[in-house]
Amino acid sequence: MRKNPLYSNTFRSGSKAVVGRRIKRVLLFLLFAFVLYIFVGGDNGLYQIWHLKRWIATLEKEISALEEERMLLERERHLLETDMDTIEKQARERYGMIKKGETVFEVQPPKKKKK
Repeated sequence: MRKNPLYSNTFRSGSKAVVGRRIKRVLLFLLFAFVLYIFVGGDNGLYQIWHLKRWIATLEKEISALEEERMLLERERHLLETDMDTIEKQARERYGMIKKGETVFEVQPPKKKKK
């Protein structure tokens, strides 16, 4: 029986050691790919965890900004409930109210001259 030069020993069906090594390599590659997918991809992968941590940090910044705004509004509410000077200031600025006997002078900006 003549041997074909293109046919190598590694593909011979009788070589169990070579086939066993190939199966081990394929299984090892599949195991590595599976572990890589679990850690990097998927719902609980590293990318997803990193993305969620960034989202949480953004939400925490937004929460702290809203808490500061809430504290300022609470302070303003308290002043409007208790301080008469604050109430008067708001009435004058927001609603243009004046006391009896006061005269309002409005200062108009000078008109620009045409050249």
